[in-house]
Amino acid sequence: MKLKGLQLIFDILREKKQLKVVESPISEWKHHHKIAINKLKEKYNSGKKLKVAFLMMYASSTQDLPVFEKMLNSDRFDPYIIVHPDIMRSINNMEMNYRKTKEEMIKKYGQDRVFDGCTKDNYFDYTNDFDLMTTNSPYDEMAHPFFRIEYWYNKFIPIFYIGYFHMGRCRVAINNFKMPQFNMFWKFFAENKHSKESARIYQKIKDKNVVVTGYPKLDEIIKLKEQKRDRKKVIIAPHHTIDKGDVYMSGFLDYADILLKLPEKYSELDFVIRPHPMLIPKLEQPDYWGVEKTNEYFNKLLSFNNVSLSKEGNYYNLFVNSDGILHDCGSFTAEYLCTGHPAGYLDFRPELNYDKAMTKFGQECIKKHYIIKTENDIYDFIDNIVLNNNDTRKEERMDFVNKELLINKSEVVNKIYDSILKGIKD
Repeated sequence: MKLKGLQLIFDILREKKQLKVVESPISEWKHHHKIAINKLKEKYNSGKKLKVAFLMMYASSTQDLPVFEKMLNSDRFDPYIIVHPDIMRSINNMEMNYRKTKEEMIKKYGQDRVFDGCTKDNYFDYTNDFDLMTTNSPYDEMAHPFFRIEYWYNKFIPIFYIGYFHMGRCRVAINNFKMPQFNMFWKFFAENKHSKESARIYQKIKDKNVVVTGYPKLDEIIKLKEQKRDRKKVIIAPHHTIDKGDVYMSGFLDYADILLKLPEKYSELDFVIRPHPMLIPKLEQPDYWGVEKTNEYFNKLLSFNNVSLSKEGNYYNLFVNSDGILHDCGSFTAEYLCTGHPAGYLDFRPELNYDKAMTKFGQECIKKHYIIKTENDIYDFIDNIVLNNNDTRKEERMDFVNKELLINKSEVVNKIYDSILKGIKD
């Protein structure tokens, strides 16, 4: 009763903006989470399982699922996935990805573990049903109010977060650290020291919620074994940042026509097209190609027998069972290096200012790629490096991977799980 009374008073004072106990963002963060964790600890000490909400907008962002699975087999946690839509983009994109995400999660974990965030007419508020929350999207503007970080934070529900992409590489991460939401996380599990250093500079709470644990995706990738194949396979992964600006990352509009030549030129190869989930919706906009031209392009690309489209949330098997990648896709700049396979970075953007778009660490990741600036560079990458196995930079690349990327190798999920438990108990 005392705790509930204290929380009620805190809510009232906060609402009236009369709360005087905080002197800085760090003090406010500490005070808020003292109340939130004390509330959580009561249930934990009673021996009851803590219900954990995994908010999921896109099945392609699955960085927290290994933690979900760890909790699923625990006697202290009771995790559930709540699918909710991206309300910022088209109705078609919202409905398609909601359905796709829900179906993929049910197939993987069963109907009882997957909740609907909405129906055609209603959205559901789950904050009274859960003790902990995590989300695979930090962008509150993309979510209905019931699924925003700020909403759950104001209900005194501790939120832990794992970046949906390998942070610390680019200016998008720096922009994220400046967002208010990143000061609301109880724990933000970072992949390496570079993210923590960025948080210390750009967060209002100066990295006080950052715990360096390593990156779960990389552990998942290195666990997989490559299967024997008769044909070699190249992934093509264009990013969605085709708009020119500080984070103008993708030159897809400059190399799109070249991609149409590859399946016929290299009939002995298999190509897997994996566009960023936001690329096609962006191309469909009138300012770019429009729906008709976009459909025509991808239908033509997929008409070749040796071309397939990858849309699955979990792309780890695809990565491991490939022989190379051509991409300009943010997180893959770090993630794909861990496969040991050669990577070609599609640097088709003459206007790109690396000092604005990438951090020093991000630029180091790119330097471990074969830089592709022209059509002939693409052909040379395929002919010389993929087909003839002349990967001269593999040793240098793997040395970087082991030193900078595989933090807490094979133990990342355990580190995250233990940190959550310790934070509740202590």
